[in-house]
Amino acid sequence: MFTKLILLFKNIFEKLYSVSLRNKIISLIILITLLIGLFTVTYTYYVFNKESNLQLKVLSKTLAEDLSYQSVHYIKKNNIINLMKVIRNMRYRNKDIRYIFIENNKGKVIASTFENGFPLKLLKIHNDRFKKISVVELKNMYGGVWDTSYPILKGKLGVVRVGILTKYSRIIANSFIGSLAVVIILIIFINIIIFSTLITFITKPIVKLTNGLKNVGGGDLTVELEEVKNNYELSEAIHAFNKMIKRLRDAETIKLEKSKLMKEFTKKIMDAHEEERKRISRQLHDQIGQILANIKIRLKILENSDGINNKIKNDIKILRDNLSNDIELVHSMAKNLRPAIIDELGLFNAINYYIDDFVKISGIKVKSDFIGQSSCCRLQPEIEIAIYRIVQEALLNVVSHSKATFVRIILECNKNEFRGVIEDNGIGFNYKKGNVENLGLYGMIERAELLNGRLDIKSEKGNGTTITFNVNY
Repeated sequence: MFTKLILLFKNIFEKLYSVSLRNKIISLIILITLLIGLFTVTYTYYVFNKESNLQLKVLSKTLAEDLSYQSVHYIKKNNIINLMKVIRNMRYRNKDIRYIFIENNKGKVIASTFENGFPLKLLKIHNDRFKKISVVELKNMYGGVWDTSYPILKGKLGVVRVGILTKYSRIIANSFIGSLAVVIILIIFINIIIFSTLITFITKPIVKLTNGLKNVGGGDLTVELEEVKNNYELSEAIHAFNKMIKRLRDAETIKLEKSKLMKEFTKKIMDAHEEERKRISRQLHDQIGQILANIKIRLKILENSDGINNKIKNDIKILRDNLSNDIELVHSMAKNLRPAIIDELGLFNAINYYIDDFVKISGIKVKSDFIGQSSCCRLQPEIEIAIYRIVQEALLNVVSHSKATFVRIILECNKNEFRGVIEDNGIGFNYKKGNVENLGLYGMIERAELLNGRLDIKSEKGNGTTITFNVNY
């Protein structure tokens, strides 16, 4: 039970802790007002009842004393009829009087305001009523009565009994307390309105500061708060916040400038790299390829010449065949360095040719889907070569590291964006974003980002690798 109470209070405090400062203050004000109101109502009710009971007690005693003096004359003259008139007139003049009756010195009731029979149990109260004045509260009779016993002529002629009802005073007390409760509720509502307005005004800079911090946490560095003049602490906090935002903006500007310079530098390196590839490819194809082709022709002429024995002709043939393989190798190197087919037939055809060569060399099955090929016009040369290099590097990684048996390639070209997915069923690897150790992967990411795009890698050991990229143009 004790543990449950602790948990209950803990949950309450946790919920209160999560409430905003404004609502906390308003709740505290409401709680304090309610406690003060409850205390005021309770204490007022207690004091009112106490004073009311004291007044009724005094009234009962005063009326009994007055009747005791008036009744002496009527009892001595044995004028009971007029005595009845006196007590009934007093009863009708005062609504708080529940009953009046007079006993003679032998304990017999000689006059009474009871019309429907006398309650004999009243005679059992005040055992010493003929000897002394006695006031008793009868709580369970007639809804509460102050019963006073007052001896007549020191008890020689009997005793006067007066019962004063307490219910009317309680009705008045309850009515007063109800009115007081209504006033307190109105005060609470007025307090809520006044203090809500006041607290909203006071906490407005704090709320702005909190919202500003949230915006900064979300990456918005354009926030700047208005300075507060009438609150030193808040003014200092807001001033420090604005100063911090300015420094963050400056740091972000420097970071963006550095990033821009780095991208420009990387782009220049890649462009220079591509130009160098293009130059080497051209030299391999135009110069070295031509030289080897000339040598091959000369060897053919030499092979067909007279005066050369069969052994030498056979050696020349073998040399010529090897030279043909070397020429193919040179052409393949030139094509990989700079596939001229991109310039001649376009990106999709170049990728198709590369996939065909990849399948022949690696033996890995590749399924490719090109979406929008017919409707997609030629892209800028740097975009086409970047996409080609991304696909090329992805397939090189597959054959070098993945041990895959199947690769799926999906490329989609639309009006403003080129998207691609390359996935394999290989062994995969534990990839963490931002921690790229493979230069090939890093180059793929850089190529996509340089073209206002992005490249994502998803891979786990045993679950293959999926590369998705998009390039905007």
